[in-house]
Amino acid sequence: MINASQLFLIILCVIIIASGQILFKVVGLRSVDDFSAQSLLSDHVTLGTLLFALTLYMISTFLWIHILRTVPLSTAYPFMALSFVLVPLSSWVIFKEPMSWSDGTGATLIVLGIVLMSRGSI
Repeated sequence: MINASQLFLIILCVIIIASGQILFKVVGLRSVDDFSAQSLLSDHVTLGTLLFALTLYMISTFLWIHILRTVPLSTAYPFMALSFVLVPLSSWVIFKEPMSWSDGTGATLIVLGIVLMSRGSI
């Protein structure tokens, strides 16, 4: 059984990973014409965004390791699927990317799957 603070850390880890993905998209959009090391190094905003995204991934990795010290992997890992809900939803809001009914249905099924898998754990 996981407690509220463990659940909070798991959700925080998912949010950090999803945020990193959004920042990777920002980097991709800023460097759409020429994605080379030289152009990346000369554009300090894009480089900073990339480094921040990588830092978020590093933080989430250490947070995940901390979580797994006390939460069984089989209990914690299904929550990572929430990133497959958060990233498309964020892309729809931030980048105005299309979102279809099938995307919404899939996201709903993911959430229902997490609820089913975590029954008794929360």
